[in-house]
Amino acid sequence: DARVETAKQNLKVADQKVAAAKVELKEAQTAKATADKGVADEPEEIKDAKEKWIPGKKVKNKETGEITQIKDYADKTSVLLDNGLLLAVGSPEAEVWERV
Repeated sequence: DARVETAKQNLKVADQKVAAAKVELKEAQTAKATADKGVADEPEEIKDAKEKWIPGKKVKNKETGEITQIKDYADKTSVLLDNGLLLAVGSPEAEVWERV
């Protein structure tokens, strides 16, 4: 009867949705594992830098006394200051700046 056929079709569609959701879940788990591994594999200087160079925190130039704010990360190893400076973490230029 037609209701049985409709139910079978609905079941088939539901099974396909479950299979697709399982694939999405596996992809998400793989992406998370990769991201977690990436964090674990970061060199110590990058971990230290992330603790020192936090966007929104103020920094002061030890030589000039200029105070500015850390705007954002430019990439994994450099930050952008509100004053427009791009600093490579660990560079001599970056060492002139300290958190205030």
